[in-house]
Amino acid sequence: MPNIQLKPITCLLVGALVALPTMQLASADEESFVPQFPEGSAVHGNITALQDKYTVDLRDDQGNITTVQLHRGTVIKPLGLTLTPGMEVVITLGSGSTAEKLSAAEIDVPNAPRPDVRPDGWPSFIN
Repeated sequence: MPNIQLKPITCLLVGALVALPTMQLASADEESFVPQFPEGSAVHGNITALQDKYTVDLRDDQGNITTVQLHRGTVIKPLGLTLTPGMEVVITLGSGSTAEKLSAAEIDVPNAPRPDVRPDGWPSFIN
């Protein structure tokens, strides 16, 4: 039987050729990943823009910007608050959310002052 000596560079090349198809499959799996947004789950982030009366852009905690679709039944807390760019929000998702557009069932603004209270702390109906 002949004595075959493999040089280290040959072993590296053979190893790379064996691993190449595996690396290509892994990258194909990553590209086909589609995030799931179950109804009732929450997304935290900051409003970056108001597109129209029922559509806002949100930058989530991972830095992704996503379109959020509101509807006539979307609850905004505190009640009576008008959404503006820069607000920190927690959005509870409704049905119909996709990777391209989230559907908001409720929007909570945890750091917002209550709109029914004046800056001096008195209720707004007392002058």
